[in-house]
Amino acid sequence: ALATLSSAVQLYTAHHNTLGSANCLHSLGELNIRNGHFVDAENNLVEALKLHRQINDQRGEAVTLVSLGGLYRNMSRPEDAESSLKLALHLYQQLGDRLGEASALELMGAVDQQLDRPFDAVQNLLSALALHRVLNNRRGEVKTLNRLGNVYRQLYRYEEAETASQCALRIARDAARREH
Repeated sequence: ALATLSSAVQLYTAHHNTLGSANCLHSLGELNIRNGHFVDAENNLVEALKLHRQINDQRGEAVTLVSLGGLYRNMSRPEDAESSLKLALHLYQQLGDRLGEASALELMGAVDQQLDRPFDAVQNLLSALALHRVLNNRRGEVKTLNRLGNVYRQLYRYEEAETASQCALRIARDAARREH
């Protein structure tokens, strides 16, 4: 898959298809993240970001910034993650993309937790949760509730942690029943 995506980037570049190149570089970065090749992933995502900016593709820029934020979090570079995610959140808000906004806020909550700012994490996660609920995004709701439960435990707010975890479990079970 890495070789195929690399070839596709070269092909798009040769045909002056900047959006195609940017999207392939993004995909290549995501694949490198999954394979644990973080430096290669960062190079791919930074290059994709440059291309999205070159053609003023704000949605592509925001998606890539969220990917960079997650990568930087995994690389224990929370300040870089926070910077990327704040830019992504701003773009998503400008675009009116509430699902993108929720994903950026949820990841910002994780970064806040990594930076030992649990109260900020709670605020970002509650904001993300509200958006997931408005959008009826059950998967996002479960993920955010689980993360929120972890932050509440960190704050020794065990009743709220249990409530968040039970709510996440109930939603996940309901979704599983609907699939069968």
